[in-house]
Amino acid sequence: NKSLAVHTETFITSLDSSTNISLVNLSMPENNSRFQVYNSFQGRNSFSNFKSVSIPKDNCHDDFLVHNLHKSSNCESNVGIRSILNKGAVCSFQALVDVELNTSSSKAEQDCKAILLHENATMNAKPEMKIFNDDVVCKHGTTIGSLNKDQIFYLKSRGLSKLRAEKILLQGIISEYIPENSPLINFLPENYK
Repeated sequence: NKSLAVHTETFITSLDSSTNISLVNLSMPENNSRFQVYNSFQGRNSFSNFKSVSIPKDNCHDDFLVHNLHKSSNCESNVGIRSILNKGAVCSFQALVDVELNTSSSKAEQDCKAILLHENATMNAKPEMKIFNDDVVCKHGTTIGSLNKDQIFYLKSRGLSKLRAEKILLQGIISEYIPENSPLINFLPENYK
């Protein structure tokens, strides 16, 4: 049975001087899910790294909201998502880097990659940067598309079936955030292991 519940999680951190936090999330909702992250960099030399892999079930919605507030100098925030979407699945990724006026040497990165496996899959991406000074290194990027047909053709020409070729390419996308030795691998559906 498909769950009718909506799953919501909120993760709030206040990073003091020289504080590091790293989070890897695997999201596979069977209905609707929302994951919110609010990081406030209160002290100098703090670092935050948030990576998520989203594989919602068919006709489900997975929503991510990340806000990194740089209130202090020499801080770095990295946010990324890898999403694999099939029939009717929707993933939304909204990330805001907010660098205040009196900070210096801030670094921030936002990275979104989605693979649409069905014509009725949807990825919504909204990376935002609110920067009030020039002493920053910030970048963001979004790539949304289907699996590369040339790569599939190449793997098939080496004797692999189309399904095996697709599986290898999807494993490559997942492994960017969830390496082979991660315990999260055990929770992936069999066709992604």
